[in-house]
Amino acid sequence: MRENSKSKAQTKAGTVKASDPVISGGKRHGTRCAPGELAEYVLLPGDPGRIDLIASLWDDSTEVAHNRSWRAITGRYLDVRISAMSTGVGGPSAEVALVDLAKLGTKTVIRVGTTGCLQEHIALGDLIINTACVRYDGTSDQYIDPAFPAVAHYEAVLALITACEKLGYRYHLGIAATAASFFAGQGRVSAAQYLPRRGETLVEDLQRAGVTNLEMEGATIMTLSSLFNIRAGMICAVVADRVRDQWSMERGQKEACEAASLALTTLAKWDQAKEAAGKRHFYPELGFMAEDVSHPQDNVSLYSPPKRRRFLRHWT
Repeated sequence: MRENSKSKAQTKAGTVKASDPVISGGKRHGTRCAPGELAEYVLLPGDPGRIDLIASLWDDSTEVAHNRSWRAITGRYLDVRISAMSTGVGGPSAEVALVDLAKLGTKTVIRVGTTGCLQEHIALGDLIINTACVRYDGTSDQYIDPAFPAVAHYEAVLALITACEKLGYRYHLGIAATAASFFAGQGRVSAAQYLPRRGETLVEDLQRAGVTNLEMEGATIMTLSSLFNIRAGMICAVVADRVRDQWSMERGQKEACEAASLALTTLAKWDQAKEAAGKRHFYPELGFMAEDVSHPQDNVSLYSPPKRRRFLRHWT
C-alpha cells in the first residue's frame, strides 16, 4: 500500500525522511546548515567563490557549511550579524537554498550576482538593481501559476539604492529576465550552431520591452521569497554586454558585494526603526530617524517637532 504523502508517519530512529532530508545535528541535507548558524539577513551570490570576496569586505566571518554549490558564512558587518550563502547556477539550485533558508528562519535575502545587460546605456562593470524578473526560470513554475509576478520587496530595492548612492557607484534600475539556460535560453548559439527560433529574436524582444538584463536565479529567488514571506532584493554586476557583444569579469563584482552588504545592514537598522515606531512598513522619515534607534537614552519621540524639523530640512 502506497503511503499518503500528507501523512505524518513516524520514521525509525536514526533514519532520514526522504520528503524533507535533515541529517545529524539538525543540518539541512542540501546546504548542510543547522538552526542558529545563519543570520536573519543573508546575501545570495551564485558563485561559491564569491563568498571569499564577500568575507574580505566584512569585519569578521566564519564558514559554517560547504556542500556542492552551497557554501555559507556568518559574520558581522557594521555591527550587524549577517550571512552569505552561494546558490549555485540556475533555479533548481537556488530553490534548495531558499527552502533551507526559509526553514532555518531567514527573513531577508539579497541576491548579489553577475548579469548580461540588454540596453545601450548600461556598460560593463555597472550595477543593476532589479525590481522584478520575467519568469523564464522554469523552477518557479513548479510552485505557482506563471501569471504570479516575481518582484523584489520595495524596502530591499530602496536599501540597495541608498547603498549605491552612499558608495558612489553607478547603478541602474530595471526588470531582469531569468533564463533556465546559459546558451539557448539567453539567445546564444549553442553547440553544432544550434539555436531554436525563439532564441533568434529573444534578445531583441526583451530589449524592445525595456528589460535591462539577463541572468539565471532572480525569478526563482523573488517568487519563492514572496511565497515564503521573505523580503528579497537583487543587485548584479554587468559582466556581459549583449548590445556590443563584450565580456569582462574585471569590474563590478566587488562593488556589488559591498553595496549588498551595506543594504543588509541598512535594512536591519530600518527594522529597528519600524519596531521603535510601532510601524509595519518603512517610509523615508523612518530611514532618516533610524540612526536614533541606537541611542536608548534618547526618549524623545521619533515624531517630536525638533526631529520633524530636522527631517524637513534634510529632504527639502
